Amino acid sequence: MLTFPTSQPGALDLTLPSPVTDLAGNTTTTVHYEVRFAFTGFDRPVSNTALNLVKAGSAVPVTFSPADALGPVSAMNDVTAISNTGVPCSAASTGGTSTPDTVTASLSVLTSTSDGRFACVWKTSNASAGQCRVLTVTLADRTTHVAAFQLK
Repeated sequence: MLTFPTSQPGALDLTLPSPVTDLAGNTTTTVHYEVRFAFTGFDRPVSNTALNLVKAGSAVPVTFSPADALGPVSAMNDVTAISNTGVPCSAASTGGTSTPDTVTASLSVLTSTSDGRFACVWKTSNASAGQCRVLTVTLADRTTHVAAFQLK
């Protein structure tokens, strides 16, 4: 029986003890697979499914809880990026097509709590009034998770 290591997220290779052949006649000794975190979404007050309406210049608390097979993960390197990107408001509810004014938040503002949650406060700009933005969290497994906002 083969054991697939799953303690580390991302793209992985497993070397087989002997060559195997698939139904198409391709032979290999390596299996490529990916280990992904479970992500149930952003916690309240951020909606995962609806456009979040917030006042420009306000602070938005953002929390989320990725997990692996053993439960919540809390290592700071499990989150590789947090950014917010301007999008046309007509596309904001779906993640839309980004415009080039991306602002990346410093990961130094991110904290890991004792209950396995990551938390940060996104300080929106007063100058963003009338804009729509997509907040994106990128995890070490290369998945991205988004929440859409309209700033009033």
